[in-house]
Amino acid sequence: MKTTNRETDRNEISSIIAEILEEEFVLFEENARLVEDIGLDSMGFLELAIQIQRSFGTIIPNEEWKSIITIQDLLDTIEKKQQKDE
Repeated sequence: MKTTNRETDRNEISSIIAEILEEEFVLFEENARLVEDIGLDSMGFLELAIQIQRSFGTIIPNEEWKSIITIQDLLDTIEKKQQKDE
């Protein structure tokens, strides 16, 4: 079941990014880099942080965002935060 949750989360993150970039929905691979591959800038990251908080109820501190490079990093961070909250 964990895979399903992760896939659902990846789908949600991809949807959020499409909205931020005002582009068509694309399901991003987990190894896609947020800046180099997807094209998020600093304002995009800020909007992503806000939307992650709204969608997942997860607050990721600024210092942790510095180590989030890929979709996988973001998924792992959200997963850890949600497990901590349980």
